[in-house]
Amino acid sequence: MSAAVTRTAWSQWSPHASGSEYTVGIEEEVMLLHPHNWSLAQQIDRVLPTLPPELTDHVTSETHRSALELATGVHPRVGEAQRDIEGLRDALETSLTVLGLRAAGAGTHPFAVWQDTVVSPDSR
Repeated sequence: MSAAVTRTAWSQWSPHASGSEYTVGIEEEVMLLHPHNWSLAQQIDRVLPTLPPELTDHVTSETHRSALELATGVHPRVGEAQRDIEGLRDALETSLTVLGLRAAGAGTHPFAVWQDTVVSPDSR
């Protein structure tokens, strides 16, 4: 086997051992923000009970009260998962706007101070 074949073999899409097709889903961590100054909004306890039914199965609390996880369903194709996450983002934005909040996706808020971070009591 040539070196070129060996280097690329790992990247070949192989069938799952079970014989079933692979699927894809998307999970995003979302920060809750105050739109007047873009600071973290420690309000997950206020947000979760107000979500409409189409979001409740796709939103869970995260480690901190200023974050939530948005998750699509399982899809056979990436494009379908992309359309799903876009719809969930739109629905979340609508729900947060009613509460006077906004959302942003990121790992860490750019000016978060660890002393101000409140850990969520919910299970994860």
